[in-house]
Amino acid sequence: MEKEQLRKLKNQKEAGGITLIALVITIVVLLILAGITISLVFGKNGIITKAQNTKEQTIIADEKEAVSLAYISCKTNNMMDIVTDEQLQQELENNGRDVTVTTVGNKLEVLFNETKHVYTINENGRIEEYVSSKRNITYAKAYCKKILALARNPSATKEAEKYHKYFDNLIVEDREEFLIIHANAISNYIYGYSRNSSQKNGFDEILETLTYKGEMSKENYTPLVQAEYIKNAGALMRGYSSNASSYSTFVDKINKYNPYVTVTLQSEEPKLKAEITYNKDLEEVKVAREEILGDCAIAYSRNPSLRDEIIRQFNELVAIGKNEEPSAKEQAGAVKTIGKVLMAYVRNPSLIDQLFGQIEISSSLIKNVNLEEVQVARAETLEALISAINKEPNLSEEIVNYYNYYVGIPPEKASPRVQAISLYNSGNLLEVLVNNDNEINNGILNSYEKVNIDITENTDEIQAASLANIGKLYWTLPFVNEAERTNILEFFRTKLYKKITNNTPIIQAAKYYSDGYYDSAYQEIMKIEDKAIKEEKLRILEEIKKEFSPDIEIDYTLEEVQIAKIEFLNTIYDSYYTSVGGRYFIHRFGERERILKPSEEYFRKE
Repeated sequence: MEKEQLRKLKNQKEAGGITLIALVITIVVLLILAGITISLVFGKNGIITKAQNTKEQTIIADEKEAVSLAYISCKTNNMMDIVTDEQLQQELENNGRDVTVTTVGNKLEVLFNETKHVYTINENGRIEEYVSSKRNITYAKAYCKKILALARNPSATKEAEKYHKYFDNLIVEDREEFLIIHANAISNYIYGYSRNSSQKNGFDEILETLTYKGEMSKENYTPLVQAEYIKNAGALMRGYSSNASSYSTFVDKINKYNPYVTVTLQSEEPKLKAEITYNKDLEEVKVAREEILGDCAIAYSRNPSLRDEIIRQFNELVAIGKNEEPSAKEQAGAVKTIGKVLMAYVRNPSLIDQLFGQIEISSSLIKNVNLEEVQVARAETLEALISAINKEPNLSEEIVNYYNYYVGIPPEKASPRVQAISLYNSGNLLEVLVNNDNEINNGILNSYEKVNIDITENTDEIQAASLANIGKLYWTLPFVNEAERTNILEFFRTKLYKKITNNTPIIQAAKYYSDGYYDSAYQEIMKIEDKAIKEEKLRILEEIKKEFSPDIEIDYTLEEVQIAKIEFLNTIYDSYYTSVGGRYFIHRFGERERILKPSEEYFRKE
């Protein structure tokens, strides 16, 4: 009897064991199926992604068909066989479409105002490939930066032409954003020509490419466009202070292209007389005034002998829209001016009394440092602050103290946007640290702690800034000694990095941008002849990637990723401009330039 009971109990246990194993197997199978389902639904090629892509393609197809039918209708009704932008716009509006049609050269461009999609119709009536306005704007900005790169490093810039073939489908448009870029290109032309007049033909070609080809009177320009053109007056003073002997060329450019600034050359003093046409009541113009004053400070620091002429220009510009009750944007503009004056200070510390007299004027406009606009400007101006420290690291404490005194101490808790901008710009400090030894770096870090903002959030934008900083770490850490590497890594982990946990389009774009630095660092390391040194630096590069960079798949067709590709071209031109003529990596690489040169494979990814 007892044996029978034992046998039954054993069978029950065995049955229970089988049930438990079956349950575990069932759970595992369900998890696998769930993973497959999630991948099918949310993955790169998942149902939701495909649905989103299908929706976008449907919209594009619908818009292209609307443009095509409207163009055919205009051609049918037009006896002259020429379709004008007015006719095409009217036809599309009659069909219920909200569009803006403009003529560029011998082509028509149709902008759908809601989706921001742009379509180009060539002289044969063919609708060319759709390219988003954002991508075009980003490319135009990179093209504009090319002027500065060409001035400092002509050979590298010309070699970089090979990258442009990967952006052949991009065009330069003629709407507000591009007029602003054109105005900025005039300023860059002045900076470039004042430094290297031998590249005039290259500057001319770039500026002409970015020049508005349509018909528009200045009365129709928006306040933002007006303000950007007015800033050319500040660029004029900086260019004149750098190269007073050849200013007539860039004066001609201003008079040819700028509808608001007219410069007269005179035989007697002052030799330059700039007259500015402006609406002094426009808020944007008042903000532009602040930036121009910063440019005057930089001009004065470069060439103190022009003091009287700069002061005269300064006094004329102060009269632009002066207001006892400055708006939030005006206060933000004053913060940016202070950043420029700090740059002037490190160029010529002996002028401290004169320069800080100007800071007093600008800082008097800052009435509320807690305004979001002011805090954003403060975070953006960290770039100028770090550039000033890079130029004179031994003055880092004075620079930071002046900055905090006039702009205000960092907020206890900044908004996520301010945190993201601050984190991104603080990453530039890596290039300062790699230029100096540990003793100087300790002083820099102690000083910078006074302006640093605590990163308490972890939004997409903050994670994207972290990824950009990972890129900067790729570009710096393998090229320093072990002691410096330890300190830089500690600073990076605690101040420049937040763990990347998301996988959104903006994160994928930032990852692609960061990979551009990785590719460039790899190419640089492979030039090293000593095998042991080369292998050690490659090991460090891989360790950075393993510890910090997320293992995510990038969808290269995403709009955000395509824009990041263009942004890295902009960064390449930045490196050409900043790596020559200074202390940048000279003690690490001797006289050899160290500039971003990714492989073409990087741009070829699709």
